[in-house]
Amino acid sequence: MFPLLSPASSTPFVSAGFELLLLIDSCCMGSRKMLLLLSLLTVALAPRGVRAAVSPTDSLLAVVRTSKSKPQQVLALLALSQNYRLADSTRAYRFAAQAVSMARQYVDTLAARALLSFGSAYKVHGRYDQALTCFQQGLAKAQSLGQTPDIAQGYREIANAQMMQGRFPESLAALRAELPLRRKLKNNDKLAGLFNNFGNLYYRQGDYPTSLHYYLLSLKIAEQVNDLAQIALTSANISGLYAAQKDHTHAVAYLERTISLHRTLRDTLGLAAHLADMGKLYADSEEYPKAQQYLKQSIHLRESLGKKSNVIEQAKLYYYLGKLQAQQKQHTLALSNLAKAEKILRPLHLPAHLLVVRAAMAQAYQATGQPGLAQQAAQEALALAQQMGANNYLEDAYQTLADVSAANGNFADAYTYRQRYEAFHDSVFSAEKAQQIAALQSRYDLRNKENQIVMLRHSDQLLRSTARAQYWFGGALAGALLLASLLGISWYRRYHWQRRANQRLQAQELAIAAQNEDLRKTQQRLRESLGEKDVLLQEVHHRVKNNLQIIASLFALQAYEHPNVPLLSKALQEGQSRIQAIALTHELMYQSSDLTRIEFQPFLEKLSEYLAKAFAHPSRLQQVPAGVISTRVPQTFAAATPAVKVEVHASGVHFSTNTAVPLGLITNELLSNAYKHAFTDGRPGYIKVTLSPPDESGLFTLTVADNGVGLPARFSLKSASSLGLRLVSSLAKQLGGTFQAEHTRNGSCFRITFREEADN
Repeated sequence: MFPLLSPASSTPFVSAGFELLLLIDSCCMGSRKMLLLLSLLTVALAPRGVRAAVSPTDSLLAVVRTSKSKPQQVLALLALSQNYRLADSTRAYRFAAQAVSMARQYVDTLAARALLSFGSAYKVHGRYDQALTCFQQGLAKAQSLGQTPDIAQGYREIANAQMMQGRFPESLAALRAELPLRRKLKNNDKLAGLFNNFGNLYYRQGDYPTSLHYYLLSLKIAEQVNDLAQIALTSANISGLYAAQKDHTHAVAYLERTISLHRTLRDTLGLAAHLADMGKLYADSEEYPKAQQYLKQSIHLRESLGKKSNVIEQAKLYYYLGKLQAQQKQHTLALSNLAKAEKILRPLHLPAHLLVVRAAMAQAYQATGQPGLAQQAAQEALALAQQMGANNYLEDAYQTLADVSAANGNFADAYTYRQRYEAFHDSVFSAEKAQQIAALQSRYDLRNKENQIVMLRHSDQLLRSTARAQYWFGGALAGALLLASLLGISWYRRYHWQRRANQRLQAQELAIAAQNEDLRKTQQRLRESLGEKDVLLQEVHHRVKNNLQIIASLFALQAYEHPNVPLLSKALQEGQSRIQAIALTHELMYQSSDLTRIEFQPFLEKLSEYLAKAFAHPSRLQQVPAGVISTRVPQTFAAATPAVKVEVHASGVHFSTNTAVPLGLITNELLSNAYKHAFTDGRPGYIKVTLSPPDESGLFTLTVADNGVGLPARFSLKSASSLGLRLVSSLAKQLGGTFQAEHTRNGSCFRITFREEADN
């Protein structure tokens, strides 16, 4: 950085520049133009002898230190915050905080602008809640002062913050509030940016036609006012939209225009970022030499910027290039670039980023025949995961160690790490298991009480029968006495009959008492037998689940035996996923209070959670099962991976094992199909799984719908060659149902109608 001007040489021309700046500010000139003019004036008005040694940043710092005008100091702090926002977000945050404090104390008219700048600094740090609070405070302050430009900017910042958090309705409301203000101010450059933000909002929701409409509006206005920076930004967004739709030709064309504009503007940071995007485009189309070329150009530009470059983005580039080279089996080059990424990240104390890099280095070391270093890197990845205390990272670290150990031929260690992974994965269910045991005990006690009530009712019925018999006997005795008074000759015979009837009644009572005792003993034996069978059935389900997990691990080890047969490894991986779905059925069965039927809402939630982890974490995304080293390139770091939300609606539906297993396999195939094919562009979205209760004819309906890229134009289930779809069709027939696929406006929808399979 150039040396600062002395107070004596800087104050006069800087003060004059700010006087002109405040005059322009009173005419409502845009903040971006004001800050640019500020930098130009502070340099242009410098004496010739010192002009060459003055940089805009030095001049602004000189104003902050020497100017006696509080408005000048606040504006200089805001300009410094904006200048450092991308290169050094921490310094940008400090300058913005200082501007807010000074504006509140001395220059109330600049408080709204200072709060908006402070919120932008928070946003760069990823602290969106704090940023949103600052934006809302800035908007309220601007509204109280009637500052229309700052009101419009407040709505824009709020819309962007809400969009980053996935709150699309709130973001759309803020953008619509900004639109009439921009038209009133006739800020065509800002209007172009507003339409670009509309395009971004609809893109994030998967509405590509509406998104393209707003992008083209933005591009048209930017071209009319010759705003090259906005043209470059919108062209890059249109490129991303075409890339999401797998239109490589148009994506490359628009991105080439963006790169050309950045060269014209001499915007090195923007040029470096979009050269990296071009590299990723060519990597997606498997044109690896071109991809490496663009990534290396981006890295070279960032290195030339020095401290002005965002070091985390630079580390990401090294990591991405290293993974790309590893995919092409250039493992030595891959190690070199991964080591550069590690060197940048290690002093920054970012364990999540360093964990991903060290895991990739473990695989690269293994591929270059350095098993010791591979083991060391994998162990460090585990230590970092333990340091973070995040369950997903611990699972991934154990899985990485299992991969490295299996590749080294240490199958015993690999199996041990795999068991630790499974045990750690199962630990989250420990509390639920304790609750299930308590529920089973309560259920047993309730059954015991119900049996006692049944026995008491049976005894009461016996007593009532005895009373009725005695009642009828009394009537018979009265009749006998009456008959004896009339027929004295027969009195002895009646008396003798009464004695015999009493004897028979006593014998019957004794027999009933003996039967009651036998019944009580039988019920006791049945209760004990039922409890034993419940425990045994739980154990059977638990052992079946554990055996299926072992089979899944054996699939992974078998895949390692054939690393040069990708189709076989993929088939084994898919088989492992299907085994996992069956294992989950048995796991929930032994945790259920009813061991014969399973509630399907928790089953679908845990199945979708398992698949979400498998497709969302970078160390598991596109990764083959344990025991196989994967060389596929993840899209980016964990923090940059967009989420795919899964909604499950199946409350109140229960099935037996005969129906739950095939239906679980069907759901597994349809969810996996959505993750692999509906969201291959990496964009966020949602999948909705609905299991409707039976209708009047006893038919259930399972629907899996998504807002992904949709089905191909001529797609037909009859002509589909996918094993997964054929498996779904076969399982649907097994359940006596039908399988349908539908095109929707925002994606695709698969529907299964079936009946519950009868128990054998």
